[in-house]
Amino acid sequence: MFIVYIFDVVEFNGEDLMQRPLIERRAFIPKTDILKPAEFRVIHFPEERAKIFEFFKNAIKRKYEGLIIKGQNDFYFTN
Repeated sequence: MFIVYIFDVVEFNGEDLMQRPLIERRAFIPKTDILKPAEFRVIHFPEERAKIFEFFKNAIKRKYEGLIIKGQNDFYFTN
């Protein structure tokens, strides 16, 4: 069995969520045996920026592909 970790949702049941902040979009992530929300931590930047490096080191140890860093109140955007 595979588990899929989801970090963001940009559309749900035909509703465009791209104008909602990340923290709201994550509430739409389905929680099933196969689909799971990706680990989510709030870091107060720049005061706690050293924690980012600790998370990165742990991601490497766990053989994760990387980290996604985004403000919890940020909107989805494309260039």
